[in-house]
Amino acid sequence: MEKGKQDFQTEADRKSQMLIIGTLNHLYPKLTCIGEEGTLDGDFFEDVGQDAECIGTVFPEELSSLNENEILCWVDPLDGTKEYTDGGEWIEHVTVLIGLSVGGTAVGGVIHQPFYNYSQNKTTTGRTIWGAVGVGAFGLKVDPKELAENKREVPVYTTTRSHSSSVVNELLDLMKPCQVLRLGGSGHKVLAVLDGTVDAYVYPSLGLKRWDSCAPEAIIKAAGGYFTDITGKCYDYSVEVDRMNWMGDLAGFGSPQSLVSQIPQSVVDKVAEIRDAKKAANK
Repeated sequence: MEKGKQDFQTEADRKSQMLIIGTLNHLYPKLTCIGEEGTLDGDFFEDVGQDAECIGTVFPEELSSLNENEILCWVDPLDGTKEYTDGGEWIEHVTVLIGLSVGGTAVGGVIHQPFYNYSQNKTTTGRTIWGAVGVGAFGLKVDPKELAENKREVPVYTTTRSHSSSVVNELLDLMKPCQVLRLGGSGHKVLAVLDGTVDAYVYPSLGLKRWDSCAPEAIIKAAGGYFTDITGKCYDYSVEVDRMNWMGDLAGFGSPQSLVSQIPQSVVDKVAEIRDAKKAANK
């Protein structure tokens, strides 16, 4: 099944979402979940057990005292669907994203990479990265403090593989990184930042939605980084908000202003024009 131009929906998307949300709703009946695939008929439940490291982690009072009904869960059951359907080396770009927000702010998340290092030996047990703001990020390959302190003199950036545009290319040409890696999936691109493969994620275009960004934002913030739009503003993850990230996305370590300052107003204006035209067309 295809949702739109280069926007595929597979049976894997649907079954994965039903399993994730079905399990969460079974364990936490008052938790509100919003999935990329909308409301699906039928839920699955799996006894997933408990992770000892997570259960043993001490959370700050503002998180540990929350009730289920105060938390909103954003689920992307298969981030990088095009890479999943393309297969081959691209399958490593696929992730599963589960983000938690409170009061509109991303506070926790899980990124599961089921085909991690698959291209090396055609088998994988996958890897899971999780984190919460005020607690830290876990499962990373490198210490985030090292990434913040040891930046390359000429940066390496990542951007979209399948949703490029003249505005995306124009900005990257202006920023003059030494290399641009075009990767699939927002979760995978933020993992590239967290792993130190790239210095920042730069995407001056609409396209991502809240379920694409909530988990990555929470985890990179937990690791000491940032995730904002191209003007340096954080997105609102309240239940009633428009799902689209209308003003693009930036992620990295240090201050977001170091990237925001490199984005000319002309690029911001072009993204805003595209946003306004899209909103007008949807009315």
